[in-house]
Amino acid sequence: MGCRPMFLLDAGEAKELIPLKILFAVHSYCYSLVAYLPIFFEESNFSKSQIGILLAIPCLCTIIGPPMWGAVADALHRHKPVLVMCQITSALLIFAIQFVSSFPLMCVTVFAAYFQMVPTLALLDLAAMKLTGRHGGDFGKQRVYGAFGYGVGGYISGMMASAVGIEWCFTMMLGVSCITLLLLALYIPAGYGDDNDQPPQKGLLRSSVKHIMRRPDVLVLFVVALVAGISGGFIDSYLFLQVYDLSDDGATIVSVFVAVQTLSEIPLFFMSSVLIERFGTTGCLAIVMAAFFTRDIVYTYMEEPWYIVPLEMLHGVTYGLLLASLTTYIYDASPKGATGTMIGLLSAFMRGIGAGIASLVGGYIYDDYGARTIWKIGAFGLVPASLLLIGVFELLARRQNSTEVEKHLVDEIDSSSEMNKLSPIQ
Repeated sequence: MGCRPMFLLDAGEAKELIPLKILFAVHSYCYSLVAYLPIFFEESNFSKSQIGILLAIPCLCTIIGPPMWGAVADALHRHKPVLVMCQITSALLIFAIQFVSSFPLMCVTVFAAYFQMVPTLALLDLAAMKLTGRHGGDFGKQRVYGAFGYGVGGYISGMMASAVGIEWCFTMMLGVSCITLLLLALYIPAGYGDDNDQPPQKGLLRSSVKHIMRRPDVLVLFVVALVAGISGGFIDSYLFLQVYDLSDDGATIVSVFVAVQTLSEIPLFFMSSVLIERFGTTGCLAIVMAAFFTRDIVYTYMEEPWYIVPLEMLHGVTYGLLLASLTTYIYDASPKGATGTMIGLLSAFMRGIGAGIASLVGGYIYDDYGARTIWKIGAFGLVPASLLLIGVFELLARRQNSTEVEKHLVDEIDSSSEMNKLSPIQ
C-alpha cells in the first residue's frame, strides 16, 4: 500500500484530530523563543546569579499557574475560554520582555508572562488526552507535531538572532501567536475538557491533593516527576549558556541544539504508546534515567559543543518519553472531573518545583563551581535517587493494581449474587 500524502497531516488518525495537530505545531513554534531567553538575559548584562533567579521565576509560575487555571477550568467547565485568555495575555507579556532593562521590573514581567503561558501547555495536554479519547487517537502523535514546530521555530529563531538580533524574534512570536489564537477559536471544541454528566464542582484542587495522598503510587510518581524536573531543569537552564560560552558562534550552535533536541522528540512521542505498553511506566522511566545519566556524563567533559550535537537526540527520551509516561499514568489515575487539575499538578511538580530548584540553585553553582559541577550532581546524585524512587513506585503500582483487580472481582461476585436472588425460582 502506497504512502498517503495526508498521512503527514493526520498520522493515520481521524481527520477530526488534524486541527489539534496543527495547533500543537504552531503553538510550540511560537514559544520556541523561550529557549533563547537565557542568552537574551546575558546580552542584557544580567549576572549568572540574576539569570538563575529569572529562570527560576517561570518555575514558580508553573507551581501556581497550571493547578490554579486547571482547577478554574474544571470547576466552571470553561476550558477553552481559559486557554484563549491565557494565550492572548501570555503572548503580549512575552513580547513586552524586550522593552524591559531593570532587573526588578524584568522579574515582574517574566512572572506575569509565564504565569499566563505555562497553563496553556497543561491545557493543551488535556485537550490532546480528551480529544484523542473521543476520536480513537494517540496522545503521543499529537505531541509529535509540537516537537516539530518547536524544532523548526527554535532553528529559525537562532538564525534570526544571529542575522538581525534576538529582538526580532519577539515580533515573530507575537505574529505566530495570532495564528494559534485563530486555530483555538475556530477548530477546538468549546467543551473539550468536560466530563459527561459532571456538573460544575468546587474544591477540585483540594480533592485532587487528597486523592494523591490516598494513592501512594501516584504520590511517589509525583516525587519522581519532581526529581526528573530538577535533572531536566539543569539541562534546560544551563546547557545553552555553557555551549554559548564555549563556542565562537554561540547563537548558531544553540539553534542547532534546539533543532536537534526538539526533532528528537518526534519518534519518541510517535512511539510513546507502544513503548509504554511494551515496557510499562516503570520500564520507560528507567530508560529515561539512563539517558539522563549519559547526557550528564558527556556534558561534564564537554570541550567542543559541535562534537556532541548527535547526543542531543537523547532529549527525545529525557523529555518526550518522560512526559508521555507521566501524563498517561496520571490521566488514568485521575478522579473523574479533575483531570485538568491533576495534569496541572503534574506540571507544577516537574516544570515548576523541580525546574525551579534547578534554575535557582544552578545559577549559584555555575558562578561558584562551574557548569561541570552541575552535571556531576545530576549524574551521581539525581539519577540514583530517581532510580530508587522508580523502584518504590513499581512496588506500590503493583499493589494498587492487585487491589483494583480484587475489588473488581468482589463487585462481579456481588452483582452475580444479586441477580440470582432477583431471578424467579423455576
